[in-house]
Amino acid sequence: MAAKRIFIAGFGGQGILLIGQMLAYAAMLEGREVSWMPSYGPEMRGGTANCTVIISDHPIASPIVTEVDVLLAMNGSSLEKFLPMVVPGGEVIVNSGIITDKVARTDVTPGFGTPIFWMNLQIAYDLARNKPKHPVERLAVAT
Repeated sequence: MAAKRIFIAGFGGQGILLIGQMLAYAAMLEGREVSWMPSYGPEMRGGTANCTVIISDHPIASPIVTEVDVLLAMNGSSLEKFLPMVVPGGEVIVNSGIITDKVARTDVTPGFGTPIFWMNLQIAYDLARNKPKHPVERLAVAT
């Protein structure tokens, strides 16, 4: 697997950093190399929050990215600010409960919180709550 660079952005209180941590944790359980780098403002809620997750089969040289393969934007300002970082052919997933506009680029694959995406977030949430099942087992049961 080539490195998958994922950028998750929104505002504080949306679980941005938790989503990134759980993606990284799930990848580690599968034996992958992982990098997780958070960034957030001083506010407890409502300030900006984002994180970068890199998942690879090979060692990761740096957690810093200038381009990403996947953008998960949880609010409109994050979509607008970070959309240029997505490589052509990348994927942009938006929180359809807040963002109703279409993704402005035609060279990326848009997603609006598809059922599989929300199921994966549930898996991450269950992992955070120390549920015993491995994510791969959960996916096998759900399909």
